[in-house]
Amino acid sequence: GEQLHLCIVELDNQIISAGIYTECCGIVQAVLGGTKTQFFKQSPSVLETDFVRLWAKERGNEFLHLGGGVGGAKDSLYNFKAGFSKQRHTFLTLRLITDQEKYRYLVDLRAKALNTDPDKLLHSKFFPAYRCSH
Repeated sequence: GEQLHLCIVELDNQIISAGIYTECCGIVQAVLGGTKTQFFKQSPSVLETDFVRLWAKERGNEFLHLGGGVGGAKDSLYNFKAGFSKQRHTFLTLRLITDQEKYRYLVDLRAKALNTDPDKLLHSKFFPAYRCSH
């Protein structure tokens, strides 16, 4: 069956990085992750990824799929993820909005917080647009 897992990296009893992973049919998939900005230089996500790699293998999984770059681009995020393995797989993503009204509301809130036009976020390559940082 499918399972959802949370991996947390702590420093001095403070969460500095975390990731959510699914586990199904021999594949562990990174779903969402983040690191507190002030800890970027310590690279806790490298420690997290290495731990998850070993943990997944110990549980009998064959693959750890980290995903690609932002919007499928071969950007710095892609290069970071690609650094863990030479193995590559073709994959597809789906950008599905199930509630257009709520989605637009969240985009409008984010645009207001960033002091920008909502259409700028909607036309960015970032998805979901309400998570865009610029």
